[in-house]
Amino acid sequence: MKELSIGLVRVLTQPQEYFARMDGFLEKLWPGVKFQSEILEGQPSGVHDAATFASAEPKVVRGCLALQDRGMDAVIVNCAMDPGVEEAARLCRIPVYGAGSSAACLARATSRPVGILGLVDEAPPCMERVLSGRIVASVSPEGVENVLDLWGETGKAATVKAAESLVSAGAGAIVLACTGMTPMGVAHGLRKTTGLPVFDPLVSAVTLALLLLGGELEEKTEEFRALSGFTGKGA
Repeated sequence: MKELSIGLVRVLTQPQEYFARMDGFLEKLWPGVKFQSEILEGQPSGVHDAATFASAEPKVVRGCLALQDRGMDAVIVNCAMDPGVEEAARLCRIPVYGAGSSAACLARATSRPVGILGLVDEAPPCMERVLSGRIVASVSPEGVENVLDLWGETGKAATVKAAESLVSAGAGAIVLACTGMTPMGVAHGLRKTTGLPVFDPLVSAVTLALLLLGGELEEKTEEFRALSGFTGKGA
């Protein structure tokens, strides 16, 4: 499979070096894929409410177009609220994935009732559209107002407690509604503490992007057909 390039629109304003390190880590997770980040200006606390969402939308669209111009094969908007995703998808020639809707799509495939864990109590509209009545509860960690609050011990403990409340509410799967939880390994930790499938938004988006971009699966099914002797005709 040829090397693929995936652009990431980062909605938290941080120095380029910070996200360059994260892109390098992602490349270790997915060998053969190059990641490149476009950082939005003027989003010091990311996207966590209506005001920061509205501010981010036009910047996201510009960021997706900029990454397309740099030759990316696909773009992921690294925000679980999917700001600007629909507009960017209309304007870009390459695929544009929202991290939030990607995680919701994978969770829907489990056919389980879903709990949403994010920075606000309300589920992102992009997830509500995909999950269509399967959401049993949506919660946020107590005392956490933005992505920066997640990194302290208090924020980590509150995140675990919030996940446990989703289990009590009847969730059979959990979707993380904050991409700031990705570098913390929240999904892996909550899988161990709750025993449920937990869907990380960035990991979900990369997974879906690679399914579309990588021809390797199609090549392997052709190999299987040749080995099995299956022709598609009746016996």
